[in-house]
Amino acid sequence: MPELPEVETTIRYLRPALLGEVIRDLTASNRGESHFNIPFSEVQERIIGTKTAALNRLGKWMLFEFLNPEENSELKAVGHLRMSGRYKIADEVIKHPHNRFQIHLENGRIINYIDQRRFGTFHFVEDFKNHKALAALGPDILAADFTAEQLYEGLRKTKKPLYSALLDQSIVAGLGNIYVNETLHAAGLHPLMPGLAITPTQAERLLREARRILTLALEMKGTTLIDNLYQDPEGKTGQFAKMLQVYGKKSDPDVEVLKIGGRSVFVHRNTKPTFSH
Repeated sequence: MPELPEVETTIRYLRPALLGEVIRDLTASNRGESHFNIPFSEVQERIIGTKTAALNRLGKWMLFEFLNPEENSELKAVGHLRMSGRYKIADEVIKHPHNRFQIHLENGRIINYIDQRRFGTFHFVEDFKNHKALAALGPDILAADFTAEQLYEGLRKTKKPLYSALLDQSIVAGLGNIYVNETLHAAGLHPLMPGLAITPTQAERLLREARRILTLALEMKGTTLIDNLYQDPEGKTGQFAKMLQVYGKKSDPDVEVLKIGGRSVFVHRNTKPTFSH
């Protein structure tokens, strides 16, 4: 957590506030300097005076692009919310024990980054293609040009259980624990089914259900679980938790809890572990 719908919700919230705006200052509090990959003084030197040119997503990563109009140069940063990161726009620095850093805009608005667990990152890079994690990513699950055939070919190359294969961001980027559980259930595929056993028809159904579930989760601003760690940028909870069919339902007699790779995986007992070869 947060996963693709939560990250995309954050990006859609930040874009209209950030794009085209000049960054007047950058401040840090509550050990917020640790979220950056270079000394904080250098971060300030690089980013102050730049204008936000683009904000996009690849998988669960946020891609920031800034322009320095005086030097006619570009600055790029890669952000990840990890377990508990979130951005909040306000007219002031929010008084919060986990408010880590603040992006001050020329128009007076302030982008506050709040992160209880402190695992989130905001790293400057020379080029997105050279970023180790981004370079290892497969196609984005919501990319218009990503096809069921590509998913089939990617899964057929691994002996991993489907659950683990879909979490492997080098095969397809963007799916996380919650949505893999829900997608496999909706597609009627058992989490322990080896990737190499999948058929083209099953891959097509898997992609269709993944996109349907992620789109619905986006409409509902993501999923907030009982730990309440995820809140959308307006401080509201994501409502997709109401739609969960198997994930987290340990007390449901129709749901079996498996352990795969040390994680709890939820599968309806009607989903049979019979695999086609």
